[in-house]
Amino acid sequence: MANKVKFGLSNCYYAKITEGTGGARTFGTPVAMKGAVSLDFAPDGDATNFAADNIYNYYTTGGASNLSGDLEMALIDDNFKKDILGYQEDTNGALYITGSPTTASFALLFQFEGDANAVRHVLYNCTASAPSLNSETTAETKEPVTDTITITASPAPDTNLLHAYLAESADTAYTGWFSQVYTPAGL
Repeated sequence: MANKVKFGLSNCYYAKITEGTGGARTFGTPVAMKGAVSLDFAPDGDATNFAADNIYNYYTTGGASNLSGDLEMALIDDNFKKDILGYQEDTNGALYITGSPTTASFALLFQFEGDANAVRHVLYNCTASAPSLNSETTAETKEPVTDTITITASPAPDTNLLHAYLAESADTAYTGWFSQVYTPAGL
């Protein structure tokens, strides 16, 4: 049965990308990112129309090949900051970042709930900005203040993969989705 609606975000993971000799890329083991609040991605760019023979869209290019948006978390995990955003840890356990951090690319894995099935997603070639440094004073009630990072997902340079998803099933691809980054059959 297919979903009629989607709701809920859960099972957010990242898998660091390592580039080897000759440009071959490998994904690390996915690492859980607890506290996912919201995810909002949109295509980045527009289709380009070519006019000929008095036809406006004689030929149209595909348009956006990137997705960009925000991932809102309760808190951005320190492991993500170190693995992906370039934070370093000193001998006292303090995290710090320099003016020119070395950031890493990663795959982003997550799940949307649906009325019939949970759907698992992967964005294959992501980069992220550092979260804003913000908080608020506590008044009568304690309201959590969240962290948001902006993520850009681009086609992977070695496979051209951008995004894949799979609806709930007993298949090993679905059940093992968060233990390793899924690669579509034949790629």
